[in-house]
Amino acid sequence: MKLLYIILITVITTSTAFTQTHPNKEVNRLLNEGLDNIVNQNYAKAQKQFYELDKKYPELPLGKIFLAVNSIFREYELSLPFSERQIVNWLDEGIKKSDALIKQDENNVWNNYYKGLAEGYRAYFYALNESWVNAFTKGLSAKKYFDRCLELNSNFYDAYVAIGAYKFWKSEKTEIISWIVKDERAEGIKNLNFAITNSSIHSFFAVHNLVWIQVRKKDFQSALGVLNEPLKKHPESRLFKWDYSRVMEELDRNKAIEIYKDLLKSYKKESLQNRCNEITLNYLIAKNYKALNQLAKAVEYLKLIPEKQTLTGFEVDKLGSRISRIESLKNECGL
Repeated sequence: MKLLYIILITVITTSTAFTQTHPNKEVNRLLNEGLDNIVNQNYAKAQKQFYELDKKYPELPLGKIFLAVNSIFREYELSLPFSERQIVNWLDEGIKKSDALIKQDENNVWNNYYKGLAEGYRAYFYALNESWVNAFTKGLSAKKYFDRCLELNSNFYDAYVAIGAYKFWKSEKTEIISWIVKDERAEGIKNLNFAITNSSIHSFFAVHNLVWIQVRKKDFQSALGVLNEPLKKHPESRLFKWDYSRVMEELDRNKAIEIYKDLLKSYKKESLQNRCNEITLNYLIAKNYKALNQLAKAVEYLKLIPEKQTLTGFEVDKLGSRISRIESLKNECGL
């Protein structure tokens, strides 16, 4: 998956079991089931549950926020054009509802959490659209509300996920100016581990971040260890499979190829109108076959990739620099 997806998302989805629960049991149920459906790519079911959440509890921003989250995640994961106007409307409504609740009670930890979520996902959506100034501004605002959550309740574990991810990746991407920006990577990792240990609502995302942090550090065995339990809980989750395949590229290329082929079958079942994921996966399979010196198999998968001139403008934009890497691999393989 693209590094932007890993670095800039500040909060995303959930694990199926968590100790930090919403005080309203029905809200908690709808959140749990809806987010679990996102993890397992059941986007239509998730949308239905978030619509129900919004209808039953219109005063809460959660329905609107996670309707946007479901749409963002579905469209990004499936390489589809964003429903930008609808997503922005949902997030803006979530922010307004959060502001209204904070006005009623600014010392309520959940009210601050709602605002952090809404601002955080707004920042992420700005980042996906490469609106970097707005993304940074909203990201800082989100962190402020997550920090406030911990001031109000130091055991509000979910806040540690967003803060931990923010601290690590901010420090990682500003390493060249470390004399200006404090290096908080170690503290960020500690926050993420704490969230996982205490089963926060977003402990799934903490796992996802830690995997990529370990990949970044080239500690692939540790990354694999972080993934073991989530893979057991969500064996069909494409997100976890992407993480797993990336780790296995360093440990067992044949296993990585097997996972990529499984992902390829999964995307083909979606009957989508674009070919981005199929192109990416055929390239990754070919690349790994080439690394194993199995040139004939590499060529077999490279031949499945359409020529650049046949791609749509959206596909060219979505694939970006990968197109040149595909061409380089073709040249190396004599195509």
